[in-house]
Amino acid sequence: MINTQEHIITELKETLEKMIILSLRCLDNLVAIVLDIIISQSTILSNIAQELNDFYSI
Repeated sequence: MINTQEHIITELKETLEKMIILSLRCLDNLVAIVLDIIISQSTILSNIAQELNDFYSI
């Protein structure tokens, strides 16, 4: 199964709903921020995530 952006957003939102208590508006904003960080690949967080992924990938 190929994960579409919509599927990823839905899964991320459901996961965050279970982890933290936020209003729906704040939750939507948080999901958008996380997704933008992942997509942009120009931020420090994205670089760290990529390095960790490379480090732990076989």
